[in-house]
Amino acid sequence: MAATTRAARGSACWRCSARVTAAGRFCARCGADVRAEDAGRSRRGVYAVDPGEPLLSVNVASSLMPLAGRRARTAHRWAMGIGLGLAAVSAAVGLLPFALAVAAITAPVVYVVYLYDVNEWEDQPIPVLLATVVLSGALAVGFTYLWFYVIMNEQVVSPTIGFGFDVDWDTLLVVGLLVPAGVLVLSQLGPLWLVARRGFDDLIDGLTFGVAAGAAFAMVETFVLANGLIFGGPGRIDSPDAAIWVSLILIVGLVKPLVYASAVGIAVASFSGLGERCDGFSGQYARGVLEAFASLVAFRVGLYLTGQLGGTLAMVLGLLWGLLVAAWLLLRVRVVLQAALLEAALRAEASGTAPATAAHGVAFCGECEMPLVDSASFCVVCGAAVRAAPKPVRVANAAGGSGPSDVSWSANPAASTRTSTALLLVVGVLVIALSGALIAAVNSGTRTTPSKHIGLDTGGQRRALQLLPAGLGPPSPTGSDTVEGPNGIRIKVPAGWHVNNSGDTWVQLYPDEGPSFATVESFAPERAFPAIDWLQGFAIDQRLRANHQQIDGTVNQLAEADLSQGVKEEVTFPFTSLEVHSDGTTNPFEGWVAVLITDGGNVVITYYGNAQGNWKTFEAAYQEINDSVLASLPE
Repeated sequence: MAATTRAARGSACWRCSARVTAAGRFCARCGADVRAEDAGRSRRGVYAVDPGEPLLSVNVASSLMPLAGRRARTAHRWAMGIGLGLAAVSAAVGLLPFALAVAAITAPVVYVVYLYDVNEWEDQPIPVLLATVVLSGALAVGFTYLWFYVIMNEQVVSPTIGFGFDVDWDTLLVVGLLVPAGVLVLSQLGPLWLVARRGFDDLIDGLTFGVAAGAAFAMVETFVLANGLIFGGPGRIDSPDAAIWVSLILIVGLVKPLVYASAVGIAVASFSGLGERCDGFSGQYARGVLEAFASLVAFRVGLYLTGQLGGTLAMVLGLLWGLLVAAWLLLRVRVVLQAALLEAALRAEASGTAPATAAHGVAFCGECEMPLVDSASFCVVCGAAVRAAPKPVRVANAAGGSGPSDVSWSANPAASTRTSTALLLVVGVLVIALSGALIAAVNSGTRTTPSKHIGLDTGGQRRALQLLPAGLGPPSPTGSDTVEGPNGIRIKVPAGWHVNNSGDTWVQLYPDEGPSFATVESFAPERAFPAIDWLQGFAIDQRLRANHQQIDGTVNQLAEADLSQGVKEEVTFPFTSLEVHSDGTTNPFEGWVAVLITDGGNVVITYYGNAQGNWKTFEAAYQEINDSVLASLPE
């Protein structure tokens, strides 16, 4: 109550000692809430960028687009929501290449439209876009190709390719340390060059450029990791698992861009510093980089670990974990912005100088449109920072114009950007949709058909393999002779191979070197259906899906047949498939599946697979395994 009385009498601000107006709630110089009962919490309920929101609020637009007016932020939210909604609906109905492409480009497109709208590049669009979006994207291509295709050989997840939890520590070091370090270092190169120049050295400029670079890096990384699906996968799949694909869309289209953009934005903003001049490589910058790096590590490690669970559970848990990390980073961005705006103004007041962005003469708040006090850094009515207004409003206010009409492209300061909100929305959505359609057209022109030469010479017999829940077990010694499989099956372990996992119903083998696997399973016919259904969730080749119904029908018929004559019938087919993971990586593989039923009613599934194009490399080993399985079956 005492604080309220002092403010009413027009006494000095408790924070900076500047004189406060009798009718105002906030100090015009330092932004303090002069009516706050608790000075330590004076601005937590009022965010300096958007006074209509509390500081601790997860709002993407007001956190990462601080220079947009309130109405413009609404348009950007709608554009983002429509783009991601279009991608999610497309994924739910099976249009995966289009859905992934739209999801990947939505955030960068919306942000570039924002940069244009607020004129953040100071009428120098070419150097700004080259140093942020273009440079970051180009570096993302090279770096992602290096770690994914060269270092990891396209194998980013546990080779179980199914349920289970098997952490590969070499992989975890790459995706959990190398990738975050590369993302953070490479994404900063262009923005740091920009903020070191006069005219781009404000903290909000640094945040904005960092966000643009991080979003561009996330987009290009997704295209590189999922290029097999986006540019060569089936245009549409039947009966898609909506939970898996929509979760993936939200991860690559919303969560990953937010995490990358916020982390890089925090680092570059720390380089800019609190004041109007770049602080450079200071202790504050080191803290910002460490915080950003820790967040990226947490995000990537969390996606890898949840991905080991497989299937829908992995995608949903990966999405939830990513949302938690993104929410934390958005809160940190808001706290950094709030602290910078308040502290910089306080320092300027203490030194007796007015910031270059302070209002002069007749000026109006960009949020509430009320008049600003002369030399004000904050609106005394709503508490909005003058420094966080759109640049057209800042320029007009700092120049001491004759009112809102001085902002030539709008008579409304709250909407003072270059374009109307309706045009912003239309342009953003059209660019997103047309880009996705173009990529889908490229996909249809480059799509490959499954190999027709996958098979084994079995003298009329066939073999099989299946993606089934994989258990954990110690590997067998390399080159061991044979191992006991389920239901009396004996399996030859080829030289250079080992048993990776085994359980009551399966044995899974891997080569010591190279992306390949072989699995032999045997169980009662009714237990085959869950396995085949699970396989369908990840296998997106049309021919494999067509054969899914054939397998079901054949196993149903065999289950009712006279089984006294040994092996009764089998279903075999080659396949190509694509495993997609919550971090956006895709593993294209090919192989041969056979399902047969034996004397006693046991279903035997053998399944051989490897990275596409490597069938011949492992064919001899597959043949050894296949011959040993067939030899151990009833005559």
